[in-house]
Amino acid sequence: MLAALAAGPALAQDESLGSFRDWSAMGFGSGEDRACMAFSQPVKSEGTYSKRGDAFLFVTHRPGTGERGRVSLDTGYTYKAGSKAKLILGDLALELRTGASTAWLDGDAQTKRLLAAMRAGRELVVEGISSRGTRTVDRYSLYGFSAAYNAMGKACPAR
Repeated sequence: MLAALAAGPALAQDESLGSFRDWSAMGFGSGEDRACMAFSQPVKSEGTYSKRGDAFLFVTHRPGTGERGRVSLDTGYTYKAGSKAKLILGDLALELRTGASTAWLDGDAQTKRLLAAMRAGRELVVEGISSRGTRTVDRYSLYGFSAAYNAMGKACPAR
């Protein structure tokens, strides 16, 4: 399942990079198609929904494209069209773009601020609105994030 979520062509050779408290890391593929990701699931989800798929928070490196630390989510439901998700970590509050069941952060400066806050933080909160109008709040533990991030950095070093 995670190989499909990694979104990449011909990403074979799935490789566990380890589990680190509430986070895990994996590597996929080789050469120019190599990708690594750290990921976690919410420790608590709130919302009055009758059906929802699994939610994940991802941070991805793709050395072949120069992508480093891309932050994205798969929320397990379809977002309301035109809506934004909100990510809150301490005093940091960021808007995420949404499309279908995914949300992501744009911009290198915001990404760098968020990654630094994730390394120092304990909990990250994501708020969203489903296509049915259901408000959701997902709480992610950040325990183990730094170790998972370091593991994927070693497996997918910058070029």
